[in-house]
Amino acid sequence: MTFREFWPAYLRAHSRPATRAVHYCATVLGVGSAIIAAATLEPLFLGGIAPAYAMAIGSHTFIEKNRSLVGVNPVWGALADLRMFWLALTGGLARELAQENVQNEHPRLRAISALRQR
Repeated sequence: MTFREFWPAYLRAHSRPATRAVHYCATVLGVGSAIIAAATLEPLFLGGIAPAYAMAIGSHTFIEKNRSLVGVNPVWGALADLRMFWLALTGGLARELAQENVQNEHPRLRAISALRQR
């Protein structure tokens, strides 16, 4: 499976805003832990990556009511998570969700997308 094929499935698996919010927090925790571990040369900080994964995977069970795609392809899953985070930060996520016809996006994202299309 290519990333191009994986990405639409990833978006559908993250249709609820709360799921995406938990993923954003997990991304900050995981990436932040890795950066701190590298900057301080203290590998104990890498321990923040496990709770980050637990948060993200748990959001699928408790919020989205589906299964995490980390088992399908862990590398694509990590890259897709970073891409989703970046698109959320830069305002491009609403367009991606609409392009893949993903429902349940937050009304604010729809409004931002509509404003950008004018």
